Amino acid sequence: MNTLLERLQILEDIERIKQLKAHYCKLADHAYADSRIWEQLISYFVDDAWLDFGDFGLYRGKQEVSKFFKEVTHEFLSYAAHMVVNPVIQVRGDSALGKWRVFCPCTERASNTALWVQGEYRDEFVRVDGEWRWRSISCSFDFVAPYHKGWASVAAMR
Repeated sequence: MNTLLERLQILEDIERIKQLKAHYCKLADHAYADSRIWEQLISYFVDDAWLDFGDFGLYRGKQEVSKFFKEVTHEFLSYAAHMVVNPVIQVRGDSALGKWRVFCPCTERASNTALWVQGEYRDEFVRVDGEWRWRSISCSFDFVAPYHKGWASVAAMR
């Protein structure tokens, strides 16, 4: 059994991680209007971080993470409104795992088409100099569906 102080530290860490994820969503949503915001978002990743966004690719290292945000997502989307819910966070010392459900209305840049996106984030965190940073983000998508057709139009939800 952890001591009261250890349990309090875990709760504080969980709250800091929740706040970091909320900040990520805010920055990601605003970066489509101001691409300079991507740099701030990228600063929350460790140098050997990696991203796995399924069909959108696997990116290893901070330079590749930067490429994903600045090029891949910025070229694909002109608008996004991330909503993350149902956090499940496990803290073990200076590392942590977090899972969130994500629902994100988006606009595809090329066609100016509204999209529904839903899936699950699985994030790994590491504490660096007292601050939580991302080691990895993996996102599996239940669906990416045109707004006018809705998610019922997609073949199967996972």
